[in-house]
Parts: sequence; C-alpha cells; structure tokens
Amino acid sequence: VENSFHDYEDVCEHCDIRRKRDPALGDCPSAVCDTRGNDAFATLVSSGCLDNCDTSVCASNYYVLRSEHDNCEHDTLEESAENGIHNFEEVCESNNCNSLLSEEDVRNQLICRSDDAHVDAESSDADAIASRVYGFFVVSFGFFLLATQ
Repeated sequence: VENSFHDYEDVCEHCDIRRKRDPALGDCPSAVCDTRGNDAFATLVSSGCLDNCDTSVCASNYYVLRSEHDNCEHDTLEESAENGIHNFEEVCESNNCNSLLSEEDVRNQLICRSDDAHVDAESSDADAIASRVYGFFVVSFGFFLLATQ
C-alpha cells in the first residue's frame, strides 16, 4: 500500500494526507526541498542501511530523507528515493522522526481542499464518471439476476 500510494498522488492533488505526529519521537530536520533527499537516499543504500540502520550515518540520512519525502513537493525527490524510503521504514524505525514541525502542520495533517475551480471541475467530472460506472454495474447485475432466474 505504501509504495502504491504514490501512484495516486497526481490524481488526488487536492488531498494532503501527512504522516501523523508521534509525541514519542523527536523532530526531523526542516525540509529544504533540494537534492539532499536524493543524496540521503543514495547514502542509505551505499552504507548498507537496509541491513542495519543503527549507525549515526544511517540515522542522520534517514532523518533527512523522511523530512524531504514528507514535506516537499512530489517531484522534488527522484522516483527511486520517493518510493525507496519505504524499504527503510521498518529497519530504520528506531531512527524515525516527526516531519510535522509546526502546530499548523499538525492541525492540517488530514485535509482535502479545493484550491481552484479546476480541481472542482475535475471532482465533478470524476463524480459523474463514477456515477455512470456504478449505474452500469447495477444495470448489468440486474440483467444477470434476470437471466439466472
């Protein structure tokens, strides 16, 4: 699910669902949204952090990758880093950090919003298509029931 989640980000741009803040964790470094997330991912891979994430090199690079992944625009990270972080989440769990740094981030962590009329038009189109598809299946199922009696 975590890897496939990214397949829908371009379709669901108006929904911003962030990782929930965990009071037991420290804060990640502030995101800069440049190449440092990709560099951190490369260091995690080349340093053998998939096998053992307990070194300071692994921990510090996981913090950076977590912050960049959770706070930067979707295309900031290369696809390998964007999806590859999920390979490190379990092994680096003891080195996790909170990527929501401000109280506003915490308040807005599960928000869907309409930024412009374009999103509203897309939503209306999607609703209309979904309604037609649903109607098609209902009618098809009705014909199936009639045919089997």
